[in-house]
Amino acid sequence: MKYILIILFSASTLLFAQDFESKGYNLIQKFYEEGKISYQDNLLNKFYYIFDKSKLDRRFFFENDFPVKCATSLILEYQRNKHLLDQSVIDEIESFINPEKLNSPTAFTYDSPGGKFRLTYETTGPNAVPTTDNNGNGVPDYVEWVAIYFDYSWAFEIDTLGFLPPPIGTGKYQIGFEEMSAYGYTTIVSGQLTKIVMHRNFVGFPPNQDPEGNVKGAAKVTAAHEFKHATQIMYNYWNEPSWYIELDATWMEDIAYDYVNDYYNYITSTGSPFTSPGQSLDAGDGYEDCNWMHFLSEKFDVSINKKIWQRRQSNPAENMFSTFNYVLSNFYSSNFQNAYREYIVWNFLTNSRATTTHPGYGEAPYYPLAALCTTVNSYPFNGSNCSITKYSANFIRINPPANSNNLLINFNGANSPHIFKVTVVTRNTSGLVQSFEIPLDVNNDGSYLITIPNNQLAYAGLCVAVVSGNTGPTFTYSITEQTSFSTSVSLNAGWNLLSVPITLSNMNFASIFPEATSNAYSYDNGYQTATTAELGKGYWLKFNQALNKNLTGTPQSSVQINVKNGWNIIGPLHNNIPVSNITTNPPNIISSLFYGYNNGYQTATTLEKGKGYWVKVSSNGTMTIPTTLIKSDYSNSQIDFNRYLDDLYSSAKIIFSDADGNEGILYLTEKLDRQIFELPPIPPSKIFDVRFENNSFVESINQKSFVVNLQGINSELKIRTENLNATIKIFDPVSGNLISQSTGNEISIKNSLNKIRIEIENLPVDYVLHQNYPNPFNPTTSIMYQLKDEGFVQLKVFNSLGQEIATLVNEKQNAGKYEIKFDASRLPNGIYFYSIRVNDFVQTKKMTLLK
Repeated sequence: MKYILIILFSASTLLFAQDFESKGYNLIQKFYEEGKISYQDNLLNKFYYIFDKSKLDRRFFFENDFPVKCATSLILEYQRNKHLLDQSVIDEIESFINPEKLNSPTAFTYDSPGGKFRLTYETTGPNAVPTTDNNGNGVPDYVEWVAIYFDYSWAFEIDTLGFLPPPIGTGKYQIGFEEMSAYGYTTIVSGQLTKIVMHRNFVGFPPNQDPEGNVKGAAKVTAAHEFKHATQIMYNYWNEPSWYIELDATWMEDIAYDYVNDYYNYITSTGSPFTSPGQSLDAGDGYEDCNWMHFLSEKFDVSINKKIWQRRQSNPAENMFSTFNYVLSNFYSSNFQNAYREYIVWNFLTNSRATTTHPGYGEAPYYPLAALCTTVNSYPFNGSNCSITKYSANFIRINPPANSNNLLINFNGANSPHIFKVTVVTRNTSGLVQSFEIPLDVNNDGSYLITIPNNQLAYAGLCVAVVSGNTGPTFTYSITEQTSFSTSVSLNAGWNLLSVPITLSNMNFASIFPEATSNAYSYDNGYQTATTAELGKGYWLKFNQALNKNLTGTPQSSVQINVKNGWNIIGPLHNNIPVSNITTNPPNIISSLFYGYNNGYQTATTLEKGKGYWVKVSSNGTMTIPTTLIKSDYSNSQIDFNRYLDDLYSSAKIIFSDADGNEGILYLTEKLDRQIFELPPIPPSKIFDVRFENNSFVESINQKSFVVNLQGINSELKIRTENLNATIKIFDPVSGNLISQSTGNEISIKNSLNKIRIEIENLPVDYVLHQNYPNPFNPTTSIMYQLKDEGFVQLKVFNSLGQEIATLVNEKQNAGKYEIKFDASRLPNGIYFYSIRVNDFVQTKKMTLLK
């Protein structure tokens, strides 16, 4: 473990750092890893280092050595590996961590003002606290300070953030003080009942930035840190890996006491993501990697930490990285791989690289500068990875050449099972920082063209993240100058919504797409024929067959287009770009989802090069489409849109398709916002389109009856459902005639209709045989029943002697509701019984014939 003194020269300059390494403690671990001492000697000497240096092997003793951060993880290691130790070693270690050892006859107690903590302390002997008592109330000031810090930690971590409170035993949570070579520790009393021990005075500990002084600062963050340990055990009995337990508690120090910044001592130490980016996230002690949780809480929200612990509570044996992925996927429309990629970018943008023009840490100017793998100054250049492993990174700085050529980066990563996420970060001479993820294929290969002219490029950074858990990843890369640029556009047979991604020498449609079989159509409050393409705009165009069109021209780093109140067709440039990185002026005027077209309208969260997309704005303005990732001016709105889409994907669907490969999906949900789910204008005549009559692709599932408008149905229309346990009936809305109906099966319609009405009848959730009606009856009655599943149905009638009189149903039927007429005109008066048998369900009811 290391601690670094940070002295700030200015808001963004780290002048120098002093090493506060716990040399002896680290040497013990090194000797064990090199096989020079046994595991027992390794563990025992670590306890000696913290609790009794008189017994420490003198090879590990250094004058004025520095304390370790927290002894909790060492205690956890001992408890997990206790079965490997001799009884004499167990007895020795137990003497150090026995919760009762500090309850001596000479000890005093003090209850915190908040009433939840009892502090036991001594004023004489080796564990004595400072006895200064400025207010003269008989309680040392130091003890009163610590009591206040724990009251605050409870109020903040439990009452404000909502973590589970630890049990408090006899009525007060126990706090002790001890002379030791550690800030503090949390130990188990019994079950989930814990006790915290603090250092007795924190004199001579590494400095921090608390305006009240280093001693108070160290006591504050230690209270927050150890109390977080006390809440952790409530979720999963400390069954998480030690690195995460300490990472999490160190994060809480800064969340609870933001101004102390004691954690700066760890992130400048060896093994941090800044000083050692090639070290795995799960390889260190955890303190130095607390920025992973800082990234998650700053990028998403502070509650992500509690969600992680709640997931651990419900899935205690889950891999820690799977837990990250579950929480990010289910609550934040993200995943671990994408989040870790962005985390690596944030780590690159610190200190002198910190910026306000790109997302990053709030305290990024004060963090250390991330170490580089190499700096590239001349081209062409071929390079390979530095030290790198699972869940780690390499940073490569790319300086511009003297000329104004663009730079092309080709990346080649090791194949599966390794997974890479690679980002290019650029800073121009005006200070604007942008980033772009290089799309990689299944072999982890990809390329990116830096389109900022080199006379305007200050530098670029290649941020290579390994986001998989396999060791041994390698990669190579090349950087070359480019005088021209080629890209390809993928086109479908039939109608396409497309765009031109680069500037060509001739932007006339006839020159670009001679294979087209229609005019190009643009949109400006109505469709218009277009002869010339504009960057950033989208167009309708038809082709007889699919093709990949190669284009050679000049790439642009961004394009700004005019947009009008209402619907507009736009197009990205030569890189795919998330819609959240499109900006507008005025801000926040985007009022719809983005829609592409692929044999039917489809929502989009990423705009693909060469494609066109509909988007609606609430006022006239401009829209800027970049080729790199920049901070969005409406990110909150886009997050809401994405969450709506996530809800839709699990909702009921009605899917329309034809023999030409066209497909349209309409959704039924309880969460309904027609303005968000409004579809773009109907495509030009004869282009396939399906939508509800109100111009939406989403309707309330409670409505039960819907009119659907159809266009461009040139062959048999097929309709099927997903996530919908119901019978659907199709009607001609003009004549009212039933066209078809089905329960779970596909419906085919051969009629040439431009409008249909759909009625939905929910399927039963159970088997039911209803009482006949009327009853008594003469001579006919109706028998109704419902089936929750498909099955072979037998419905029979018996007389009072048990003799079978009639078989009303004897066939396989789908789930649904049924009604059968029974005619007893030839039977005498009396009591009869009708019985149903289907799958494992059997039921009989009585009816009376009275003529």
